Amino acid sequence: MVFEEGGFELELTYNYDQAEPYDLGNGYGHLAVGVDDLSATHEQFEKAGYSVTDLKGLPGTKPTYFFVMDPDGYKTEVIQNR
Repeated sequence: MVFEEGGFELELTYNYDQAEPYDLGNGYGHLAVGVDDLSATHEQFEKAGYSVTDLKGLPGTKPTYFFVMDPDGYKTEVIQNR
C-alpha cells in the first residue's frame, strides 16, 4: 500500500504456510508510528488501559518514544514526529 501524500509505503505480509501460531521472536520485529504529541498520546493510551512502557529517550535528552503492547505481546513503537 503506497500513500502518495505521506511519502511512505506499508507492506503487510501473511505467511500462508505457517501452521502454528507465531511465537514472540519468530514473527515480526515491530512497527513504529509517529505522533505529533507524544506525551498526550501516552496519556491517552494509559487512560484507555493499554499496556505501555514509560516515555523513553536517549540519555540526557527528553523522551522521544514509548512502546505499546498488543494482546499477543508484540510491541508497537510510538515516536515523536519531528
